[in-house]
Amino acid sequence: MKLGYTVWTWMLEEFDRGEHLTESAKAHFEEAVRSISHLGYDVLENFNFVIFLYENNLDEFKALLKKYDLPLACLYHTYLGEEKMSEEYFYELGERTCKVLKEMGGSYLNLQPAMWSEQPFARPTDYAMLDRYVKLFSNMGKIAARYGVQACVHPHAQTHIFREHEIDYFVEHVDKSVLKLCLDSAHTTLAGMDAVKAFDKYGDLLGYVHIKDVNPDEHFDDEWPLHRLHALGQGTVDLQGVLRSLKKHNYDGVVCVEADYPLICNYETAQYCRNYCRDVLHL
Repeated sequence: MKLGYTVWTWMLEEFDRGEHLTESAKAHFEEAVRSISHLGYDVLENFNFVIFLYENNLDEFKALLKKYDLPLACLYHTYLGEEKMSEEYFYELGERTCKVLKEMGGSYLNLQPAMWSEQPFARPTDYAMLDRYVKLFSNMGKIAARYGVQACVHPHAQTHIFREHEIDYFVEHVDKSVLKLCLDSAHTTLAGMDAVKAFDKYGDLLGYVHIKDVNPDEHFDDEWPLHRLHALGQGTVDLQGVLRSLKKHNYDGVVCVEADYPLICNYETAQYCRNYCRDVLHL
């Protein structure tokens, strides 16, 4: 298994303002690459807003990653919902992302459903939306396959693909010849599943993996439940059990650390997680 780190948190300042094409964004991205390379991570993941910086100058992108000896493994492509993103643009941007991945030697496209950011955070299952995502993501998976990229769907809190029965419905109906799952140790826990049992259940469908921890207090922050997401070892998820499950299913892909809410700063959190992976998970 290869240990990855997703570095979008270094670029939040520009991302939140929609300023993707600034020199500041490039500087923060290079800081992220330099940091996780120095800490000994094997591969890199980022949201696909990074392609706006480099898709017209991939030689610069290649030189940056070569400088720090850090390969690109995965780019993350989110459907923002029909009010913000048409299906046509979702496919267009996804294909542009796959072109960059192919050129850069990356292998994975992570797909996430639109996430709502207002209450109620827990909502009834919408099977019409699940059917829409079956079509949307299957089509995107076929596009990715043309570029030799494996598309993976990430069940995620505050989206239509989150709880166990929603994942089951999606998996039952989706085109599994072009789509795999990216299971996340924290989001499975937030969905009320035992993380180890979830990885056992879906182990043969995994194409990519995210790991992070969860504060067990369900009311830790009722205003924003995702603040329960913690750095590795800061919660109660059985991450050693998750690793045992991956090995049992002969998973040999990327295990990607994601720290949505850094403890103090991005570097310190990445270092803390790297130490945990080395000393506790033996990755």
